[in-house]
Amino acid sequence: MEQEYIIAIIAASSALCGVIISQAISILLSRLDQRHKKHILLRQKYEEMMFYFQDSLTYYNQVATCRIRDQLLQLNHSIPAQRAMGLALLYFPNFVSILDTYIRNQISYYNLVVSSYNPKIPANAGAQARVHNKSQLEAAENNLFQSKDKIIDELKANVKKYIKA
Repeated sequence: MEQEYIIAIIAASSALCGVIISQAISILLSRLDQRHKKHILLRQKYEEMMFYFQDSLTYYNQVATCRIRDQLLQLNHSIPAQRAMGLALLYFPNFVSILDTYIRNQISYYNLVVSSYNPKIPANAGAQARVHNKSQLEAAENNLFQSKDKIIDELKANVKKYIKA
C-alpha cells in the first residue's frame, strides 16, 4: 500500500511539474512577445517622428516665400515640428530638448520675418527681412540650421537602437 502512495505522489508531482514548466514557458513567451511589440511600436513612432521632422524642414521656405500677410499669419508655427515634439514627449525624452531648441529657433525666425514684413512692398517676406534685418536674419537662420543639424545627428545616432524591431 505504501508503494501505491509513493507511485501516486510521484505521478502527481510529475503532473504538477509539467504544469509549472508549461506555465513558466508561456509566461516567458508572453514577456518576449510584449517586448517585441514594444520594439515595433517604438520603431513606428521613431519613423513617424522622423517624418514629421522632415516635413517641418519646409517651414523655413514657406515663411520666406509668403507674399501676403494672411499667408504669413497662417504659418505662426510649424505643425509638423509640434507633432514631432509630441512624439518625443511621449516616447523619446532624449529628443525633447533639441526639438524644443529647434522649435524656438523656428519661432525666432518667424518673428523676425513678420516684424520685417511690409505689405506695401512687392517682395516676399524673406527678401524683406533680408533687406531690413540682414545680420539678425543671418543669425536666426544660422541658429535654425544648427538646431536642425543637431536633430539630424541625434536621429542618426539613435537609428540602430530603434531599427532592430
